[in-house]
Amino acid sequence: MKRERVFSIPRFIFELFIVFIGVYGAFELNRYQQNKRENTIKQNYFITFNSELRKLIADIRNAERSVVIEMQKLENYHDSIAEKPFIPAFVSFRQSLLITQAGFNDDVFVQLDPSLASSLTGGYDYIKSLENMVDVFNQTSASKLSGLLWKDLFDRSSNLKDEYIWYQSRLKLLQSNFKFIGDMMENQAVPAVEVIIQEFNN
Repeated sequence: MKRERVFSIPRFIFELFIVFIGVYGAFELNRYQQNKRENTIKQNYFITFNSELRKLIADIRNAERSVVIEMQKLENYHDSIAEKPFIPAFVSFRQSLLITQAGFNDDVFVQLDPSLASSLTGGYDYIKSLENMVDVFNQTSASKLSGLLWKDLFDRSSNLKDEYIWYQSRLKLLQSNFKFIGDMMENQAVPAVEVIIQEFNN
């Protein structure tokens, strides 16, 4: 004779509880894996961003060196080069900053730390402003100084003529700006990003 299964409320509740635990556990595991994937993506992004910052610093230092070299040439002028063509400096400084732009577009910085986003926005704007300053310098120098000889820029006492002091002044301004932004990136931005990368490992 077939035995009928007796409905048991406690057993039903227990089985329902087991199902709930299973579903909840699967949900939590999926969420954990999703968070881990997102953290890995963010960590890899900041590692790449750190590399972009370091390249930017290297480019800034190279541009600063080229400006300093030109300033030294002006300071060390002597009659032996008086008849030689004067070739105005062309400062090379143009940054794509693709990783940084992607971070702004995807709100990576804002999600992580609004204050970091604000700081990086200021730094990004400064870099773009410096690029424009370099472009204006290159264009102005090429249009006003090309075709001159060294002696055309200096008086008989080997001092830079008044009408060309702007060239030296703009070189000094560029050098000052390159040094400022380079130091800020090297001493503040890079260490801050490295702390963020390390936090992903904890």
